[in-house]
Amino acid sequence: MENSYRVEVSASARLDIEQAIEYYNLQKPDLGIDFLLEFYELSDFISANPKINQKIYKFYRRFQLKRFPYLVYYFLEDRTLGKKMVIIRVSHSRSNQDRLIEGLD
Repeated sequence: MENSYRVEVSASARLDIEQAIEYYNLQKPDLGIDFLLEFYELSDFISANPKINQKIYKFYRRFQLKRFPYLVYYFLEDRTLGKKMVIIRVSHSRSNQDRLIEGLD
């Protein structure tokens, strides 16, 4: 899509995703793949509609996966050379979200 933001996944978010995949694959074979597919599906949707989620702290936004209890934190960069949606964390919804948000600074 022409108006879509390019998705960039930070090293911290990649680690979060790898840990979630590992956990879900231990629960049931290939469940981690389902997690990853849903993550990318929603990330693609959000990148085409990045302002659909309100800001939760300063310029940070988040969305929740549908099937899995995870929140995805991101921010937007609008530069002349292109638009970018940077995913910075992927956190279980039961983890301490306030502490995670404080760590975004």
